[in-house]
Amino acid sequence: SAQRRGQRVYRHALERGSGRLRAPVRATLTGTVIAVTALVAALAGRLAPAAQSWLGIDPGQVEAVLHEDAGWGQLTMTGSGSDRKLRAALPAGWLASVWAAGLAVTGGHLIVAVQEAAWPEATVLGVPEPGAEPVILKVHAAGDRWILGAADGEQATDGEQAGGGPDGSEHDDGTA
Repeated sequence: SAQRRGQRVYRHALERGSGRLRAPVRATLTGTVIAVTALVAALAGRLAPAAQSWLGIDPGQVEAVLHEDAGWGQLTMTGSGSDRKLRAALPAGWLASVWAAGLAVTGGHLIVAVQEAAWPEATVLGVPEPGAEPVILKVHAAGDRWILGAADGEQATDGEQAGGGPDGSEHDDGTA
């Protein structure tokens, strides 16, 4: 079917390098590539400001692709100085489970997956830096932000606070 052919061409394009679909590929396929391209754009558009908050990297230096295999994905840094780039492979579900919940950057970690959630608490996987393995963090909602540790005060890590908005940015008053 056209959809299966589109998926094969898309995977082939991803395996060949940057994960960016070239114009001829987009032009020859129907709705599948358009939908996937829109999803990749949505992922990159939400991840970039979170990466800026997390690493101080320019949002234009973030490249995102969809992670379609098992697991949470992958984060790597390339280059140095002003040529630093974050390459991220995250599942599409990251948008709904992490970003939409306002968890993108919490406690100095980029949250890559939610393992368990029971409002106002959640158990998440957070990456302290690109290339590192994720660690399990317990977080709880406190007003309009997420804080490390359980609501009963049990700290899961060092107790930093972050994660104001869905992009992980801080509020104007300097609080997370």
